This record gives sequence, structure tokens and C-alpha cells, in this order.
Amino acid sequence: WTTGGDPQLFAALFRRFVSPAFSLVLLGALGTVIAVVGERAEARPTRREGVLAGIALAVIALAGLVVWVGPEGPVGGSSSSDAIGAVLNADLVAAAGFLIAGILALLKRGGARLDTAMLYALGFLPTLVLSLCTGLLLAIPATRAMAASTAFASTQLHLTLLGALAMSFMAGVHHAWPEL
Repeated sequence: WTTGGDPQLFAALFRRFVSPAFSLVLLGALGTVIAVVGERAEARPTRREGVLAGIALAVIALAGLVVWVGPEGPVGGSSSSDAIGAVLNADLVAAAGFLIAGILALLKRGGARLDTAMLYALGFLPTLVLSLCTGLLLAIPATRAMAASTAFASTQLHLTLLGALAMSFMAGVHHAWPEL
């Protein structure tokens, strides 16, 4: 009997499922923040902005799915899968950046009502930007080779899964609490 598992197996499984988890967190969190800001800003997105936001959300979902079902996962072994993973992660960051710009445009157009839900939604935005920037650094094969199993990668994971998700969750709870 052994007292633990194989650390390399756990690392491979973690790498295999971390990118889809980021995409799922991003989809739910962005949807929540868009709903909170849309109601509090009292500015309706135009039809064109709605279609573009839908496309950006679809890109985030597809990037996570393609990275997940790919042959080697997001932190693969071959240089071609590394390049594909880097491009897909860059697409994910670009789509999320587009949605953040759309949220800021809604805020600029409307007269925003500042309450607790809105403060959490606004706190989500810089947390997500920081998380996306550090994730982009980890997607580049050269920097990933140096930082893949360090505190930097662990911090990026926790910043995304705990920091950004907690901000959007609290925004959603405060937004929906009167109706609950």
C-alpha cells in the first residue's frame, strides 16, 4: 500500500481540466456581471452589441472546449499543441477583454446606480483583468516552461477561481437577494 498518489498523474490531470474550468468560471461570472451592470447602469445594449457579446461568450466556450478535447490538453507535450493552446488562450483573453470593454461602455452610457451589487461587479472587472493578464503569460510556451509549477501559476489559478468568481457570486447574490 502507498500513502499517496503519483504527483505527476495529479499534475497531468490538473493541467488537462484547468482550462475548461477557467472557461466555465468566466462564462458564469461574466454573465452575472453583465446582468448586474446592465440593470444598474440603466442603459440597454444595442442589438449589435448584444450579438457581439454573444459571439464573445461563444468564443470563450469554444476555446475551453477545444483545449479540453485536444490531444494533449492546454499544457501539452508537443510544440504544435503548445502553440494551439497559446492561440486559443489568447482568443479567450481577447473575447473576455471585448466583453469588459462592452461593460465599461454600458457604464459610460447610462447613469449607474451604485449599490453593493454594483460595487462587487465593479470589483470583478480589475480582478478579471489581472487574472487574464497572468493567464496570458502562462499561455505563452516560453514563460509556461519556467512558471508552470510555481507559486505564480498557483496564484493565477486562485485569483481566477476564487477572486473573480467570489466577486461575481457576491454581485449576483446581492442582485437577486430582494427577489429571493
